[in-house]
Amino acid sequence: MTRSVSDVLSGIGDDGERRRRDRMSLMRVSVQTKIYNFLERPTGWRCFLYHFCVYAAPYLALAPCCVLGK
Repeated sequence: MTRSVSDVLSGIGDDGERRRRDRMSLMRVSVQTKIYNFLERPTGWRCFLYHFCVYAAPYLALAPCCVLGK
């Protein structure tokens, strides 16, 4: 089957655009997976540091109130 020139030219960008969209989608899924694993399955020193900071944040926020309140 013979395709016209306009059919060929109109389809040129579609394949590249589809590949770019698929690649972006895979990157987004990969980033979401890494964040999920980081927060839900804490292992390593980065996770320890993150959870320590989250635990310490309220105490650090309230410290000036306690010091100035006396």
